[in-house]
Amino acid sequence: HASRTRRLYRNTIVAVAPRADLAETAYHLARRLLAAEGLKKNLEDTVAGKGQGALAAALALEQLRPLLLKLPRDVTEASRQAWNQVVLPDNEALTLTEEYVTSAFGGGATTGQQQVLTMLRANGLAFDDGAALGSGIIETRILPGTAPFDGDPDRFTGKAIAERAYQASGMAVFPDELPVRRGLQAAVRDGVLAVRLADGTAHSATQYATGPETNRQVRERAPGQDLPLMPVDAMTIYGRPAAPAVKAWFAVPEKLGKVHECHCDTPLPPVGGDTVTTWELARRYAATRPLLRLSLTTESEKAIEDAITGARAFGAVAPRLSVVVGGTPRVVGNAATDQPGEVNVSLTRVPVMSALQLTQAVSNLARTLEAPSVGAQVEMEFTAEAARRASDRVITGIANEDRYAIEATFGPEGGAA
Repeated sequence: HASRTRRLYRNTIVAVAPRADLAETAYHLARRLLAAEGLKKNLEDTVAGKGQGALAAALALEQLRPLLLKLPRDVTEASRQAWNQVVLPDNEALTLTEEYVTSAFGGGATTGQQQVLTMLRANGLAFDDGAALGSGIIETRILPGTAPFDGDPDRFTGKAIAERAYQASGMAVFPDELPVRRGLQAAVRDGVLAVRLADGTAHSATQYATGPETNRQVRERAPGQDLPLMPVDAMTIYGRPAAPAVKAWFAVPEKLGKVHECHCDTPLPPVGGDTVTTWELARRYAATRPLLRLSLTTESEKAIEDAITGARAFGAVAPRLSVVVGGTPRVVGNAATDQPGEVNVSLTRVPVMSALQLTQAVSNLARTLEAPSVGAQVEMEFTAEAARRASDRVITGIANEDRYAIEATFGPEGGAA
């Protein structure tokens, strides 16, 4: 069945097939039903004609009615019973026994997919409600094949770990993402991983850290204190606790420069220069100043998507997006004589919600160009209430930060926006 929505948890293909002998029975019953319906039509035509044989046709029609009431039921039930072979890639066919076969008669409404899932769970082939991946499985089978975060083999996004789990061979069927999330929760609790959430909060087996890196608060985890159920998205980063980058999540810096590696011996620009264009200086300003305006610029095949992702990371209320697409049209015909010309298309300060509708059009245009260049810039302004939170977000950082050129304007030191 074709669907516009991609299935998120397709880690295996389960096929339901008919058993040959039961399918043959359903086929013969269906042929009898078709024949009976054809006979009914002929008899009704004869009765309606009121000619010779009308009385006999009426009697025959009355004798046929019970069969016409029974046969549709029989065909439906035989068909349901016939489709009872569940085939998995790494297993022999399993038979759907009577308690799992859906029926339209004699019971409440049932769902075929749910019945198959129930049977798979009964046979240990699908995760039960409340089940979780073991932390040992995550450490030995999932992490070795997971795409690293930012080129670091010791850090991974939650999304990458989940995708790897869904692709791993020999795994039970994942009905949803909860087995992976519970497994990651166990991995953090057992000391296999630590985690940093999108807001900068970090958890390990023994500690948790909150606040911006300039004022990091690190506390010991109380014995028996449970961990939250972690997301499995691109903004949540998991890492091996011994990795230097992961240890930094729980570091209380003596000096701002050690935390951000921002060359803090370099003097700040003069007081009047409130706009900075590097992440290092932006973090230093953000430690004491509210962020008033921010623009992020990126150039890549996914420039628009990256720009919108950057805006969402800062929670801007009404960001504006500018896009430039350029290139040479692909030559059709005689390349030696045709003059392809150049294409330059721009969108200027379009509301992000409107730009979402234009993304596909821009992508289609780029595909018609030779070596297209796509650049996007998102501009954000922050209210007095949001300015401090935006500064904190600069300090904690965002995913794939190296993709963005930054221009940030800050208010006065220690002041309100």
